[in-house]
Amino acid sequence: VKSCSATTDLWGFLSKRSVDMVIVDLRLTDAVGLQVLRRLKTNYPNMKVLVLSSVRDTFNIQGVLALGGDGYVFKEEPLSCLLEAIHNVLLGERYVPQAYLKELAKKETDKGFFMPKAMSPQELVVFGMICDGQTTKEIASVLSISPYTVNNHRKSIILKTGCKTVIELFKYAVIYDLL
Repeated sequence: VKSCSATTDLWGFLSKRSVDMVIVDLRLTDAVGLQVLRRLKTNYPNMKVLVLSSVRDTFNIQGVLALGGDGYVFKEEPLSCLLEAIHNVLLGERYVPQAYLKELAKKETDKGFFMPKAMSPQELVVFGMICDGQTTKEIASVLSISPYTVNNHRKSIILKTGCKTVIELFKYAVIYDLL
């Protein structure tokens, strides 16, 4: 078991060793957690990635799963949940918190149930960053993509959601519990 305090330590460690699983938080001091997940799944497609986070919203759980994350555990859960998640993920199964599954089941019975499946994983990340108030330039810098690409994602998100302003996107995220 190795703990890394910065993503540079993680990338250095992974360049020298083969590992079966990485457990990562979404709230990192030196990177965006969803970006780290995307890079892990791109560079190490066979490695299992389990997210252990205090972030409890469905938007981030859906984002983790859309980006290929293998599991998600809330930090507040008992240790037994973390151990179960590790076991299941190493067996090739996905793991999500029971509270999330209950929330999905509840939403499916609600009349206006919606899941943003139409958005690509990158669009989901950009959507969240827009709702966090980040500018096109900031998003491009964090995601290491061009502002032109960010604007293309923004246009696609607007088409898929029907929202025309950032305020409408934020309301959309609140209404559909994406934040």
